[in-house]
Amino acid sequence: MFGMEPASVSNEALAAASIIAMLVAASAVLLALAAVRRSRRRLDRDVLDRMRRYQELLAEADQRISRLERRAQTDEPADRPAKRRRLEDITRLARQGVDPVEIARRTGTDIGEVELALNLHHPAGATSGESKATG
Repeated sequence: MFGMEPASVSNEALAAASIIAMLVAASAVLLALAAVRRSRRRLDRDVLDRMRRYQELLAEADQRISRLERRAQTDEPADRPAKRRRLEDITRLARQGVDPVEIARRTGTDIGEVELALNLHHPAGATSGESKATG
């Protein structure tokens, strides 16, 4: 080096500086790559955890559906309208001899609606109050 010209020393210094700059850049790229790999592993774990949870939820949903299907086969149909059930209750109570005022109280129905139902489904003299009066 001592016998070299000043121009050659500066070329060597520039080459060394260039190599150092490339090594620094390569190190930064490697650090970024390592961070990306860590993030990818974390995301992979998150995706697997979510997939497991979705599978658990799906299994729970399948069990609930099966229970509901079994219950639907054994229970009273769930789609029967409330008014029809109330009419059946009114009719059943009337057959048992309960008077319309008491039927209204027990079923939570207006007395007018009870009387209408009884008149439509049990024409003249068929209600408990009327049959007691005539009997």
